[in-house]
Amino acid sequence: DIPGVLHGVNYPICIEGVRVGMIGITGEPEKVQLIAKLVRELLQFHIATARKNEEQSFLVQLRYRFLYEWLFDKDTVVTRAFRERGEALGIGVSRAWTVGVIAQQDEVPHQSGQQMERLQYYVRKCRDQWDQEGWFIFVGNEIILLIQEPDPGRAAQLMRGIQTELRQHVPGMFPAGVGRSTAEPERIRQSLRDARLMCRMSKYRTEHEVCCFEEAHLELLLLLAPEEELTELFWRIFRDFSRQELEQTME
Repeated sequence: DIPGVLHGVNYPICIEGVRVGMIGITGEPEKVQLIAKLVRELLQFHIATARKNEEQSFLVQLRYRFLYEWLFDKDTVVTRAFRERGEALGIGVSRAWTVGVIAQQDEVPHQSGQQMERLQYYVRKCRDQWDQEGWFIFVGNEIILLIQEPDPGRAAQLMRGIQTELRQHVPGMFPAGVGRSTAEPERIRQSLRDARLMCRMSKYRTEHEVCCFEEAHLELLLLLAPEEELTELFWRIFRDFSRQELEQTME
């Protein structure tokens, strides 16, 4: 009966028991209360979903920053606080981890946002099928995976699954490498260096199969040797070959 005020209904919008807003609709209450309730339920669902997605996105960013710091920041010291931060994010720093690297080929142009989402989707799909914990981040044209697996051979098998999945759905061959396993948090960067080295080796193989550091022998020595020494070694071996013999041998 107050001037300027119309009949209608008001309903609170509550998320996890906390009132975050109100929905009001004018009209005869018995006629509009059902639509008001429906709008309230839709709004509550929408807001709750948006909040969940926002929290999940924030958690993903925190994990990315933690993994990037652990893998790349040389000044990072694995203190008790660092371990506890990892545990809070679901990342057990002191467990046995093996690092794997999958590279997008150099000749593939820079990935668009949609292509990157496809890559992340299929990598996550494969990771979710593992029996053990695993995390991954994208750095440049590399996909870096941390696999909670003490056996590098088993880690290589999991990497082959991801490689196969990517080849089926995304253009490219995706050479891949697996480093040494370590339960010492301070040595995780060494495992990353090993994996990157093996990824380089994979690029030189016909089918770009996954290369494992534990299985590499002569090829590993060749990759580690400076280019000048490799050139000297080449001519030392083939110095008595004629040009024709050399061409036949190279073929």
